[in-house]
Amino acid sequence: MSLENCKPSRQSSPPSIQEIQDQIHSTCDDIIHFCMQSTEVTFYHVEKSLQDHISSLACLFFQLFLMSVHTQFDYASWLEKGTYYKGEPVSRTIKTLYGEVRYWRTYLIRKNGGGFYPLDVSIGLTGDGFSPWVMSVATRLGEHSVFLTLPVASVDDA
Repeated sequence: MSLENCKPSRQSSPPSIQEIQDQIHSTCDDIIHFCMQSTEVTFYHVEKSLQDHISSLACLFFQLFLMSVHTQFDYASWLEKGTYYKGEPVSRTIKTLYGEVRYWRTYLIRKNGGGFYPLDVSIGLTGDGFSPWVMSVATRLGEHSVFLTLPVASVDDA
Protein backbone atom coordinates (compact mmCIF):
# COMPACT_ATOMS: atom_id res chain seq x y z
CA MET A 1 0.00 0.00 0.00
CA SER A 2 1.30 3.41 -0.87
CA LEU A 3 1.02 6.05 1.83
CA GLU A 4 0.76 8.59 -0.98
CA ASN A 5 -2.93 7.65 -1.23
CA CYS A 6 -3.59 8.67 2.37
CA LYS A 7 -1.77 11.98 2.48
CA PRO A 8 -3.98 15.05 2.71
CA SER A 9 -5.51 15.76 -0.67
CA ARG A 10 -4.84 19.10 -2.33
CA GLN A 11 -8.06 18.94 -4.33
CA SER A 12 -10.13 22.09 -4.35
CA SER A 13 -13.51 20.46 -3.70
CA PRO A 14 -14.56 17.95 -1.08
CA PRO A 15 -14.51 14.25 -1.91
CA SER A 16 -17.85 12.47 -1.84
CA ILE A 17 -18.73 10.17 1.03
CA GLN A 18 -18.61 7.29 -1.47
CA GLU A 19 -15.09 8.23 -2.59
CA ILE A 20 -13.88 8.18 1.01
CA GLN A 21 -15.61 4.84 1.65
CA ASP A 22 -13.96 3.42 -1.48
CA GLN A 23 -10.56 4.60 -0.23
CA ILE A 24 -11.20 2.96 3.15
CA HIS A 25 -12.14 -0.35 1.51
CA SER A 26 -9.11 -0.19 -0.77
CA THR A 27 -6.79 0.62 2.13
CA CYS A 28 -8.20 -2.27 4.18
CA ASP A 29 -7.63 -4.61 1.23
CA ASP A 30 -4.06 -3.32 0.93
CA ILE A 31 -3.42 -3.95 4.64
CA ILE A 32 -4.79 -7.50 4.37
CA HIS A 33 -2.61 -8.13 1.32
CA PHE A 34 0.42 -6.69 3.14
CA CYS A 35 -0.16 -9.02 6.11
CA MET A 36 -0.46 -12.08 3.89
CA GLN A 37 2.55 -11.48 1.68
CA SER A 38 5.06 -14.28 1.82
CA THR A 39 8.31 -12.46 2.30
CA GLU A 40 10.95 -12.84 4.94
CA VAL A 41 10.55 -9.79 7.13
CA THR A 42 10.99 -9.27 10.82
CA PHE A 43 8.13 -8.67 13.21
CA TYR A 44 9.59 -5.18 13.83
CA HIS A 45 9.25 -4.36 10.11
CA VAL A 46 5.64 -5.58 10.04
CA GLU A 47 4.77 -3.75 13.26
CA LYS A 48 6.24 -0.49 11.95
CA SER A 49 4.56 -0.82 8.56
CA LEU A 50 1.21 -1.67 10.14
CA GLN A 51 1.46 1.39 12.35
CA ASP A 52 1.84 3.57 9.25
CA HIS A 53 -0.99 1.81 7.41
CA ILE A 54 -3.36 1.91 10.36
CA SER A 55 -2.61 5.59 10.97
CA SER A 56 -3.47 6.32 7.34
CA LEU A 57 -6.66 4.30 7.70
CA ALA A 58 -7.58 6.21 10.87
CA CYS A 59 -7.16 9.50 8.97
CA LEU A 60 -9.56 8.24 6.30
CA PHE A 61 -12.11 7.33 8.99
CA PHE A 62 -11.75 10.82 10.51
CA GLN A 63 -12.28 12.34 7.08
CA LEU A 64 -15.37 10.17 6.57
CA PHE A 65 -16.76 11.28 9.92
CA LEU A 66 -16.06 14.96 9.27
CA MET A 67 -17.48 14.92 5.74
CA SER A 68 -20.55 13.01 6.89
CA VAL A 69 -21.22 15.53 9.67
CA HIS A 70 -20.68 18.35 7.18
CA THR A 71 -23.23 16.99 4.70
CA GLN A 72 -25.82 16.44 7.47
CA PHE A 73 -25.22 19.70 9.33
CA ASP A 74 -28.30 21.91 9.74
CA TYR A 75 -27.53 25.60 9.22
CA ALA A 76 -31.20 26.62 9.42
CA SER A 77 -31.09 27.96 12.98
CA TRP A 78 -28.44 30.53 12.02
CA LEU A 79 -29.78 31.37 8.58
CA GLU A 80 -33.41 31.91 9.62
CA LYS A 81 -32.41 34.76 11.93
CA GLY A 82 -31.19 36.66 8.89
CA THR A 83 -27.90 37.72 10.48
CA TYR A 84 -25.76 35.25 8.49
CA TYR A 85 -25.44 33.95 4.98
CA LYS A 86 -23.61 30.86 3.79
CA GLY A 87 -20.29 31.06 2.06
CA GLU A 88 -18.75 28.30 -0.01
CA PRO A 89 -17.25 25.25 1.72
CA VAL A 90 -13.67 25.94 2.80
CA SER A 91 -11.05 23.25 3.33
CA ARG A 92 -9.11 22.84 6.53
CA THR A 93 -6.41 20.45 7.67
CA ILE A 94 -6.49 19.29 11.26
CA LYS A 95 -3.62 17.51 12.97
CA THR A 96 -4.58 14.31 14.80
CA LEU A 97 -2.43 11.77 16.62
CA TYR A 98 -2.68 9.62 13.48
CA GLY A 99 -1.73 12.33 10.98
CA GLU A 100 -3.23 15.25 9.10
CA VAL A 101 -6.86 15.12 7.97
CA ARG A 102 -8.35 17.46 5.41
CA TYR A 103 -12.04 18.27 5.47
CA TRP A 104 -14.42 20.97 4.29
CA ARG A 105 -16.87 23.09 6.24
CA THR A 106 -19.11 26.04 5.48
CA TYR A 107 -18.33 29.53 6.70
CA LEU A 108 -21.26 31.59 7.93
CA ILE A 109 -20.73 35.25 7.21
CA ARG A 110 -22.32 37.83 9.47
CA LYS A 111 -24.09 40.45 7.38
CA ASN A 112 -22.40 43.24 9.34
CA GLY A 113 -18.95 41.61 9.11
CA GLY A 114 -17.11 38.67 10.59
CA GLY A 115 -18.25 35.08 10.73
CA PHE A 116 -17.46 31.59 11.96
CA TYR A 117 -17.57 27.86 11.19
CA PRO A 118 -20.55 26.41 13.11
CA LEU A 119 -19.56 22.84 12.24
CA ASP A 120 -16.23 23.24 14.06
CA VAL A 121 -18.00 24.73 17.08
CA SER A 122 -20.63 21.98 17.21
CA ILE A 123 -18.09 19.11 17.18
CA GLY A 124 -15.59 20.76 19.52
CA LEU A 125 -12.80 21.79 17.15
CA THR A 126 -10.89 24.96 17.94
CA GLY A 127 -9.13 27.31 15.57
CA ASP A 128 -5.60 26.09 16.37
CA GLY A 129 -5.67 23.19 13.90
CA PHE A 130 -5.15 20.41 16.45
CA SER A 131 -7.61 17.71 17.45
CA PRO A 132 -8.81 17.71 21.07
CA TRP A 133 -6.83 14.52 21.73
CA VAL A 134 -3.60 16.08 20.43
CA MET A 135 -4.17 19.11 22.66
CA SER A 136 -4.86 16.83 25.64
CA VAL A 137 -1.66 14.83 25.12
CA ALA A 138 0.39 17.99 24.60
CA THR A 139 -1.03 19.50 27.78
CA ARG A 140 -0.26 16.40 29.83
CA LEU A 141 3.29 16.25 28.44
CA GLY A 142 3.73 19.94 29.19
CA GLU A 143 2.51 19.51 32.74
CA HIS A 144 4.98 16.70 33.37
CA SER A 145 7.96 18.32 31.70
CA VAL A 146 7.56 21.63 33.53
CA PHE A 147 8.15 19.86 36.83
CA LEU A 148 11.18 18.07 35.45
CA THR A 149 12.91 21.31 34.42
CA LEU A 150 12.13 23.60 37.37
CA PRO A 151 14.87 23.90 39.98
CA VAL A 152 13.82 22.87 43.45
CA ALA A 153 13.91 25.79 45.90
CA SER A 154 15.32 25.16 49.32
CA VAL A 155 14.43 26.87 52.59
CA ASP A 156 17.82 28.64 52.52
CA ASP A 157 16.89 30.37 49.20
CA ALA A 158 14.00 32.25 50.82
